[in-house]
Amino acid sequence: MGSKRAPALQFEKPFLQCFWDLASLDTAARVAATQTLVSLIEKQSTEPGGHTHHLRYSVKRLVRGLSSSRDGARQGFALALLEILRQFPSAELVDVFSLMDEFLPTAGAAKKEERETIFGILFGVLAVMRSGRVGLLLSGKPAVGGQSNGAAGSSAFGSDMQPMSDSSDEEEAGDDEDDSDASDESDAMSAENASVDEDDSSEEEEEEE
Repeated sequence: MGSKRAPALQFEKPFLQCFWDLASLDTAARVAATQTLVSLIEKQSTEPGGHTHHLRYSVKRLVRGLSSSRDGARQGFALALLEILRQFPSAELVDVFSLMDEFLPTAGAAKKEERETIFGILFGVLAVMRSGRVGLLLSGKPAVGGQSNGAAGSSAFGSDMQPMSDSSDEEEAGDDEDDSDASDESDAMSAENASVDEDDSSEEEEEEE
């Protein structure tokens, strides 16, 4: 008889629901889902192994979802990844990049899939950079949970990305549109990140009072 497989980890419904809400078209819903996800991971720190399991699952699922073409998914997943890297020093950057190599491959992908994957890589790198972890790594300072670099933008989400045409002229126009969409989505992630920071600041002020 073969060895029995270890039972799959069971996660709470509110925890799993966060990942669905991160793909919402509503900016406020994505921000709320990010805050809820971070809060639920923090609560698991009081249970043996719970924090590690929830954190590991979250990082893996968020990185995997960065290439999603669903409206709102890429922005929401990138925002959540950014906040997790800020709040949990145990989420190693090397693990994030390793997961990006695993789940965001460009070799052999169809043109449209390759574009979505490249955008996913871009947003993964942006999340890492805006988390402030790279600066701490270069300075030799240890990462501290709850840090904020204050990065903020003010743009709203751009339009849906359109499939690229086979025509060379249309391809060039499509490339310009993709660059614009990527910029709009990046600015939007910054704006949502600012919303998370503002809510965190409000909570801290209420606790002090």
